[in-house]
Amino acid sequence: DRLHSPCTADEAARRELQSSDDDIDVVFAVDSNIHRPFFAAARSIAHTSSSPGKVHIHVISAESEASQLDADVDCVQLRDLGFAEVNVIGIEPVQIRAFPKNGRTRLNNPMNFVRFHLHEFLPQRVSRVLWLDADLLVLRDLRELW
Repeated sequence: DRLHSPCTADEAARRELQSSDDDIDVVFAVDSNIHRPFFAAARSIAHTSSSPGKVHIHVISAESEASQLDADVDCVQLRDLGFAEVNVIGIEPVQIRAFPKNGRTRLNNPMNFVRFHLHEFLPQRVSRVLWLDADLLVLRDLRELW
């Protein structure tokens, strides 16, 4: 199962029905090197949002790291900040077809290219997203960008 969310199928279906045009879908791609910065970024969204209950956080990571990231999300209590949801989505790097195999090792991370495949990994109800780097702090309500 590529979605590592603690919610039941009934809860997931309810969320699908409850989402609206007012909801903000935020996507991060993280690897094990940037879990902590991601947690800070997510907390900054919760603290600056006028309605965190309308914010859906989607975190994409390598399948091999998704379970640990999901456990860490629970450990730092991100799901308790009032977000509509925090989804950890594990993917296999081979699913990233645009992933170049060149000599530039700094860029040779599939998470750098996952944004080109979001339609393959996100829930069907998602029609647009805010893609945010995991190493930033949000200082104002994301609704201004939405």
